[in-house]
Amino acid sequence: MDDQAASPLTVILVAAAFTAILVGATVYLLTPKGGEEAWIVQPQAEPPAFVVAKAPAGATWEDVRVELRNAGGTDRTADYLQLPTGRVQEGQVLQLPDGLPAGYYVLRLLDGERELARAVLHT
Repeated sequence: MDDQAASPLTVILVAAAFTAILVGATVYLLTPKGGEEAWIVQPQAEPPAFVVAKAPAGATWEDVRVELRNAGGTDRTADYLQLPTGRVQEGQVLQLPDGLPAGYYVLRLLDGERELARAVLHT
């Protein structure tokens, strides 16, 4: 018998510890960090608009990039949205124009490439 070989109990304990470290690291990496709060934007059918339901305290419209894309993926932000300035406030409405062509529109709020919120409106 080889005195150098690890016992089955040792192998199990090492594997369990290694698994615990991997699971802990994964949970840590997927958990929002301090200061990151949720954004929630909800579609409103009549009149067509998007309503800010939740935003981090102190956030401003200059902090986020707003995209409004139609079903074809074309960015229509400049055509259909007049963005507010200043602080983002819960209950704030991003109004779409009357006569908006029928279809699906996706509103995305971004911080760089990271998506903060998404809402879909069908008119």
